[in-house]
Amino acid sequence: MSTINYYEIMRTLRKIINLIESNTLYRRILVYSLLTIIAIVAVYIRALPALKWGLELHGNDPWIAYWETKYVYEHGLLSWWSLTRDNPATQIFWYPWGRDFVLTDYPGIALWTAMTYPIAGAFGLSLKEWLALQPLVFAALSTLTIFLAVRELMGGSNVAGLIGALLYAIIPAASDRTIVGFVEKEGIALAFVFLFIYFYAKAMKTKDPRQRLYNTIFAALSLSAVGWFWGGFAYILVSVPLALVLYPIFAGKNFDIEIIKYSILLVVLSIVFTSPVGTSMKALGFYPFKVSIGILALAAFVLPLLYYFLAIKKKIIGRGIYFIIVVALAITGLTLIALGVIPIGARYAYALGLKPFLKLGPLVESIEEHQPAINPSRPATFIRVLYTWGWTGFFLAIIGALYMLYKGRPETIYVGLAFLIAFYAYINVTYFEAAASSLGIITASAFLTVIMERIIPSKRQQIEESRRKGKRRRRQRTTVTIYRRGRSNLWLTIILLLMLFLPMVHATTILIETHEGMIPSIMAAGTSIANRNDAWYELIDFIKQNLSKDALIVTWWDYGYWISVLTGRRTLADGATLNGTQISLLAKILTAFNETEALEILKELKAPVNDTYILTFDVFYFVEQNNTVYVLPYISQNPQEFYPTIDTAGLVDIRKSIWMIKIGRRDPADYLFLFNNNNAVPRLFGIRLARYYVSPKFGTPWDLPIIYRMMVNGILYLDKQNPGKEYHFIWLNGTQTIVPAEIQKYIEQLGVKYSIDVLSIADMYGEKYYSKSSMIHIKPYKIIAKPFYNNKYLYVVIFLFKVEFSS
Repeated sequence: MSTINYYEIMRTLRKIINLIESNTLYRRILVYSLLTIIAIVAVYIRALPALKWGLELHGNDPWIAYWETKYVYEHGLLSWWSLTRDNPATQIFWYPWGRDFVLTDYPGIALWTAMTYPIAGAFGLSLKEWLALQPLVFAALSTLTIFLAVRELMGGSNVAGLIGALLYAIIPAASDRTIVGFVEKEGIALAFVFLFIYFYAKAMKTKDPRQRLYNTIFAALSLSAVGWFWGGFAYILVSVPLALVLYPIFAGKNFDIEIIKYSILLVVLSIVFTSPVGTSMKALGFYPFKVSIGILALAAFVLPLLYYFLAIKKKIIGRGIYFIIVVALAITGLTLIALGVIPIGARYAYALGLKPFLKLGPLVESIEEHQPAINPSRPATFIRVLYTWGWTGFFLAIIGALYMLYKGRPETIYVGLAFLIAFYAYINVTYFEAAASSLGIITASAFLTVIMERIIPSKRQQIEESRRKGKRRRRQRTTVTIYRRGRSNLWLTIILLLMLFLPMVHATTILIETHEGMIPSIMAAGTSIANRNDAWYELIDFIKQNLSKDALIVTWWDYGYWISVLTGRRTLADGATLNGTQISLLAKILTAFNETEALEILKELKAPVNDTYILTFDVFYFVEQNNTVYVLPYISQNPQEFYPTIDTAGLVDIRKSIWMIKIGRRDPADYLFLFNNNNAVPRLFGIRLARYYVSPKFGTPWDLPIIYRMMVNGILYLDKQNPGKEYHFIWLNGTQTIVPAEIQKYIEQLGVKYSIDVLSIADMYGEKYYSKSSMIHIKPYKIIAKPFYNNKYLYVVIFLFKVEFSS
């Protein structure tokens, strides 16, 4: 029986590592071949939705990026700075005010895509298709730049760089913002964040003044590129002075005043290079000038300068006193923010965990990206975080960040601190997932490299160790030790790598399956069902062909971009959520019980007379028996995790209506009720019913607010749109009581107070119920009911009603 030569295996592994780390042509070919393969893997994983469904924009924000890109391409690159409220083209957004894009968005995506489109257009791509491909373009670029960043941070280790690139390619959280079609600022900007870290590390490590200056300028250019694409520029920039505040604490006797000088130059140049971007300057507090967290953070450079003069020059204070000063100032700053003395945006307030101290309103709470990544009352959220970080990646990132701080170099302190800030923000606000995970990949890669170098040191590592110890013979002793301990080192290596990488492979496998099932949101008609439905495409065509160009469409802000960008018609609000007051008025319109209230608000907003429409939609079951169609609001077969024993009617606007109610400053108890079925109606036309549902009282349509009433009336209007068929709206009826105490804890966040003990089915049909559900001024104009592909029961129904009123 043959035996395993452990020494030979270890020597082979060491040869491979030595080849990767060597300075030869073979090394360059091998390293960049591996990097190319990793980049292809990264792009492939992110391209999976397009391979199944074709190129289409995904989500809401990419549509405004498309509108901006199209405008800039048609009017010239400099036309971006003409997109103010005075430009008639912007008047279709946030009617009647328009939108100032110069101060509310970033020009990077539009300028880059428009500038490069002539090349892509030569290959037959449309402008929209080229835009949809940008996440893949920048995912490939990020694979390269994170390789450079990690390699530079780890002393030129190609192994470290390749580990970083590989983790970026396969970790689920890192792919969140670079999925094909999901053209999102953060995902694109991260490529420049990595490039900035690369040049910043080079600038901080070199002693040659000329090279340090060049690298500082390149770092500033890379950092300013972030400011042209993404609002996170303020966070990336501010982390530089904050890291330098900690630099004296970790550096000790190695403190170098030149580091502070060049870092100040870096920040100043970055601000200068980003100055044409009004939104970035506004975020920092420069335009208009105001005391802000950005201004104060930049002022933090004073602290390391004071340390230099008081501790290094004058010997007045030591690191202990300096540490106490830093902690005291940090506590003071957070207190002033919590008290509202220092204003910050709602998203950053959430990120800092200041929600209990600030009155931010339900609009901020309603945005999905503002929800915490980990909720102590929901253990499943922690499991999800572990999965998205590749299980072990979560812990490696944290340990790696602490290791970076321990190293005490300015560039490692920056990366460690920037990650910890992003990670803390991510725990409070899921929006920061991509930033936290991407920086976490850098710290995790660094720590993984340290582990591997301890187990299988390369020739370079052995020589460096020998020089560090000042003993040339150290190299031979290390080699002999590895020879003698080949068996244990091999098994330790195998076990460790399996423990670290197998969970990541598992997470990547699930990620691939998820991306294979992912469908662009407009193709799924704005629902979470991973199947095609053309309802919104049909609606867009109908609006363009039948509504005047001056029409105003009133719909919830999520869909404002789709309507304005694809039809050119005006909307009251969109995904930018710029005007909380206007969104509150929009919520009041949709949730008004009295038409008069809605009409008065529309008049205040100067809605065009007899050219104003209200739109809502949701998913319904359609069960056809002969010429009778029974329609039932969607009921999920998997109750929401928030309320483990309770299901919720609807999938889109019915579910979102809880936020409409809260944002409109209304009492949810007047709108939503807990339906206690208790087997009174176990099934409806073969559809299984659960014990509890949170739902409006659809069974009394004459007593419903506008948004729900439109749904009942719209379904019954299908009789007139589709002669020869009779449509029935089906729901539940019963007696009203108080919600049982044992159930209240599951729905207290909703504000539901009353229960409906189900007794019977509410079957509404014919002229009688059509009349009872009809409104005087808000009339059905077009009802679009489209089934999902390969599913004859589930339909998306879009209700477009016209508002008839006089000025």
